[in-house]
Amino acid sequence: MPDETLTRPPAAISEEAIEGLFAGSRRVRPQGTGNQSKVWIFADHDPPLVVKTPRSRGVGRWLSRWMIRREYRAYERLEGVPGVPHCYGLFRGEWLVLSYEPGVKIRPKEVQTPHATTPAPSVVGLRRTIAEMHRRGVAHTDLKRHDNLLYSAEHERITVTDFGTALLRPKNRPPGPVWRWAAQQDWNAWARYGWSKHPEFMPPAIARLHRRTLVERVAKSVRDLFSD
Repeated sequence: MPDETLTRPPAAISEEAIEGLFAGSRRVRPQGTGNQSKVWIFADHDPPLVVKTPRSRGVGRWLSRWMIRREYRAYERLEGVPGVPHCYGLFRGEWLVLSYEPGVKIRPKEVQTPHATTPAPSVVGLRRTIAEMHRRGVAHTDLKRHDNLLYSAEHERITVTDFGTALLRPKNRPPGPVWRWAAQQDWNAWARYGWSKHPEFMPPAIARLHRRTLVERVAKSVRDLFSD
């Protein structure tokens, strides 16, 4: 069963503590890259942390900082949502500090249950996460990218990460066509993780939920053209 203690809000982190991670004789290197950012993982810190910093200089650095700040606004809205890392804050206007969540890049076959009436527990949890994200006005738009989901078999848990390209719906504004398109992207990805990318493997109700967007239909047509 999922470990409910993972959803408890961690204690605050000071800017001095964050600076200390990069200071002194300790040599640290980024562990990966997100959308226009470097990703630093401090799994041995108490508490374990992930720090995202700009990855470029000049105009590229400006764009990177803008995306990090945008991502911070998404995490502000999603504070306390199970399945989303806790955000400790934005330091120096460009260091996004998040909780380190256990798991590895998701492999769809580990969680898919083709032809099943109900999905795996981790996929049920992902559905709740997406629903709450949308209720708070955040659509991820890039959940199909496996790097953006961490899967923990031990906790039967999927964690959503990297909100650099998320769409934030203005508060008190009804959903428009762009928002509906973005939200549909998230639900399409969820259905594929739960069953398969092929609707015939999904229950009828889920197959009706799964609707390819225009961009996806064009991309599929291009792939089919070159695969013949």
